[in-house]
Amino acid sequence: HLGFSSGTGHFKLLPNTHIPMTTNHKIVCARAARQEFAEAFRRGIVDYRGARLASAVFGRHLASRLPDALPLRVLSQLHEENVARLAWDGSVSLRNAAPPNFDAPFRVMARKRPLQSQELDAQAYDCLSVETKNNAAIVHDGRVHRDGRTLFMSHARFCLDRMFNEADTNVDVYSESVRPLLRHAEQGFRATLLLFGQTGTGKTYTARGVLDELSTEVFETSPVVSVLCYEIAGSRGGRDAVYDLLAERKQVKCLTGEDGNVHVRGARAVECHTARDLQSALAAAFEWRSSETTERNEASSRSHAVIELRLYAPQGKAAAKEPEIVGEGMETSGVAVSLGTLRVVDLAGSERNFETQLHTRKMAERGGHINYSLLMLKECARIMHRNRQRIDEGLENQVQHVPFRSSRLTHLLRTCFVDDTHRTVVIATLSPSPTDVEHTLNSLQHVGMMREGRAGKHAMDDRKVAHSGDKDGDSFGQVQ
Repeated sequence: HLGFSSGTGHFKLLPNTHIPMTTNHKIVCARAARQEFAEAFRRGIVDYRGARLASAVFGRHLASRLPDALPLRVLSQLHEENVARLAWDGSVSLRNAAPPNFDAPFRVMARKRPLQSQELDAQAYDCLSVETKNNAAIVHDGRVHRDGRTLFMSHARFCLDRMFNEADTNVDVYSESVRPLLRHAEQGFRATLLLFGQTGTGKTYTARGVLDELSTEVFETSPVVSVLCYEIAGSRGGRDAVYDLLAERKQVKCLTGEDGNVHVRGARAVECHTARDLQSALAAAFEWRSSETTERNEASSRSHAVIELRLYAPQGKAAAKEPEIVGEGMETSGVAVSLGTLRVVDLAGSERNFETQLHTRKMAERGGHINYSLLMLKECARIMHRNRQRIDEGLENQVQHVPFRSSRLTHLLRTCFVDDTHRTVVIATLSPSPTDVEHTLNSLQHVGMMREGRAGKHAMDDRKVAHSGDKDGDSFGQVQ
């Protein structure tokens, strides 16, 4: 029987409960259960979405005419009480529907991809609901109870700064995420777009889409753009190495400069004057990026790619801050002022052991480097999140050191988390497939920790608005 439809089911609102990390064995069992009992879990998801539709209708036509609690009480007669309340909060209360704050140093977004043709052929159902107005995602996790007879479903809400559904285009993503970063870089500062998520969820598709839009708009204010393209991948020596994608993967060095930022020394910089020049340089760089066929993707990226654009101002135009140091290989060609820098970082996707059974030894080594660097990024996010909690509790003496130098990736991204003048947008790409629920939960949980642990006054103010009353700072509410 189903916990969400039977009177013997137990339901409890758990706003501060952490979703535990699961082992590979448990994940395989959970995936098998979602396939075997697909019809039952599909009915549970339809029940929630029906409650959300009814909430929207009640909120539009009845909420202003009836006492506050009456519409919700009526809705609770049609659906389970906690499911009805979750749907009401996402459709009517809209507690996370604050207007976008483009000046916040760190913003977290997510993008849902549609179900793919092979998933539709396998009769996969959609396990991810989007609350666009509420800037939130609902993950529907169907499970089998340990007694082996009871099915139950968990609906977990994650509150973000912006949530894109499968109908949103790359133009929509660019307008909300990259355009504010471009404006910030034009003022002489640094900005970063970070794409994070599971393999096969559309990170590279999103990166190339927003870069196409960026290549046209960037020349409206900057007559010259200098571009560097490099990747962070595993090397034979057992450590991460940096390779220049514009110089046929020549190995270069990643060093910290006097300004405290990380610079790539020895990389070739291509000077672009038109959108066609920039698009040609990017196309040539992506041709050299490491990619291989895996169980999840025919052309899976096997490295972390970084596209770095240095903007230059025309003669006589001053930047909002002091001009940055021009790096090696970057000529100004008569342009007087070097403005800011905009980076697009396309991370390699995470994979679990049971998803890499057909990998060769070389692919396994590369996958190990990818997973380690992503693990260090998540570990830095976890420590920053815990440090923020301890600071809020007045325990500054228990703050831990954040190991940004534990990998090349975290070393490169350090200023995204510690510099208040650096603007960062993280986009988590999500899969709606029932076989990827654990990946989706982990992606949302980790980007939530990045947002909560981000230092700076603006981040703290945003957290209080979006998650008021949440003692632990968790960015989700869960209903079982």
